[in-house]
Amino acid sequence: MRYFRSKFIFKNYIVIDNFLPAIESCSKLANNRIQFIHADCLSMPINDKTIDIIISNQVIEHIRQFKGYLSEIK
Repeated sequence: MRYFRSKFIFKNYIVIDNFLPAIESCSKLANNRIQFIHADCLSMPINDKTIDIIISNQVIEHIRQFKGYLSEIK
């Protein structure tokens, strides 16, 4: 994340995870520019064409319906 912050200037960050304990613990440590959302990656509660860049690290290999995931983040 530090690399992207140094290369790209964004107003806000959105983190989506389906593991609620991770969302709860990370949200306690983050600043107000980061929004944490507990959701499934196959149905993300984000409006179309509102995201500039998506960082998906070590996610796709855990998703059985990976084509649906790719379609969702496209």
